[in-house]
Amino acid sequence: EYFAEAATGDFEFVRSSATLRALTPIGRIFRIALETGAGTSWGELPVQSNWYLGGSRLLRGYDPGAAVGSSFVRGRGEVSRSVSSVGLALFG
Repeated sequence: EYFAEAATGDFEFVRSSATLRALTPIGRIFRIALETGAGTSWGELPVQSNWYLGGSRLLRGYDPGAAVGSSFVRGRGEVSRSVSSVGLALFG
C-alpha cells in the first residue's frame, strides 16, 4: 500500500508512506502475519497533517494519537489461531 499527498497554500508540503504486509498459514490452525510501514514528509506541515499513530489500524495496543510526528517507522508481528469461527491473536 502506498500513499502520497502534496499541498500548497498557507503550508507547502509533501508526505508519503508505504506499508508492506505478509500472511502465511502454519499448519491447519495457526497463521503468522507481519507488517511494516514507514512515512515521511518534506516542507512545513500543519498540525493536522502530521502522522498520528495508534489505534487498531496503525499501531495496535496503543491509543489513537499515541505517537505524533513528521515521520515514522513501525512494525508488527502477529500469531493467530482459529478456533471454530473465532480467531485468537497474539501481537507485538
